[in-house]
Amino acid sequence: MKSLTISILVCIFMVPSGLQAFGEEWTPEQKEVIETVRAIWEAFKDGDIEAIMAKKHDASVYWSGLEPFPNNKENIRYSYQEWIKYEKPKSYNLEFYQITVFNNVANAFFSYKYEGKGGTSFKGRSLVTLVKNDNKWLDFGGLSCSCIHEPPCPY
Repeated sequence: MKSLTISILVCIFMVPSGLQAFGEEWTPEQKEVIETVRAIWEAFKDGDIEAIMAKKHDASVYWSGLEPFPNNKENIRYSYQEWIKYEKPKSYNLEFYQITVFNNVANAFFSYKYEGKGGTSFKGRSLVTLVKNDNKWLDFGGLSCSCIHEPPCPY
């Protein structure tokens, strides 16, 4: 009985501290990162390719779970153009779990869910790396995959 009580107390104290570690309160820099990621998603919802690309660094590389290899910035543009033709989002939700900022580089880990205009629903998780350039956060690269199924790795 004593060990059960101790176990319960340990769990009670661990859970709140774990939640705080995953950013219940974001720093001003973390909030800037969140705003940048949200702006990209909002531009995607609006179908505004130029606004999306303005938030991406020229050396940006992104690897979608639907692709066998990473894409450079021009291929990212093409992917967004084709995706918007196929299934432009009508609504989305982003849930941020961890954002780490070191000097002018940030990693943002989040999950997403969106409903497309054609009725398709997508759920996934993403890691986005951003770099601060001229006092502005730019998407420098990332990795995203579906939470539903994974394609096999090409090796």
